[in-house]
Amino acid sequence: MGDPTTMAAAGMGMTIAGGVVRAVGDLFSGEAQSNMYKYQGGIALARAQNDELKAVWADRAGEENALREGLRGRFSWGNIHAGQGASNVDVNTGTSVNVRAGQTEVTQMTAAQTRTNFARKAHGFRADEAGDIATAGAANVAAKNAITGSYYDAAASILGTAASVASEATQASKSLGGNITTTGADFGVPSYSPYAQYPEV
Repeated sequence: MGDPTTMAAAGMGMTIAGGVVRAVGDLFSGEAQSNMYKYQGGIALARAQNDELKAVWADRAGEENALREGLRGRFSWGNIHAGQGASNVDVNTGTSVNVRAGQTEVTQMTAAQTRTNFARKAHGFRADEAGDIATAGAANVAAKNAITGSYYDAAASILGTAASVASEATQASKSLGGNITTTGADFGVPSYSPYAQYPEV
């Protein structure tokens, strides 16, 4: 059997080593979680940028399609006007004017409806963008909290280890008849005097 003092020292050394490993693990775990949240935040920001591009394209598409509807309407208006003239109808009075006015109104309504439809699409994309920006912000906060939390966890592991070592030192001292002396260094790691059991000559 080994010397009890040496065995007690080895046991406390293992406790200290375990505490250090846990503390380091807490720090690495916090860093890993922080990186994960940062990655998620980056993905959310990329989605937000894509949403904004879609919204811009929807706005442009709305204007382009409304312009196309206007051109088509004016072309129809011109055909109506030409047809009225070819029919020897007075194009400046009565029904002829009303027909062309009706065609103009239809063209304007169609163009307006086209703009509205694409504006709704753009609004939907921008709503998605706002949600993605909020998600990115939350992920950024979580990343910072993960680092801060890891510091607290590591500190708790160190304090817990110190308490365990102090308790082990007390138990060992009692079992060896009070021959273990402790210092405040190294988180309360006890120092041993292998000659304490022998009386002074």
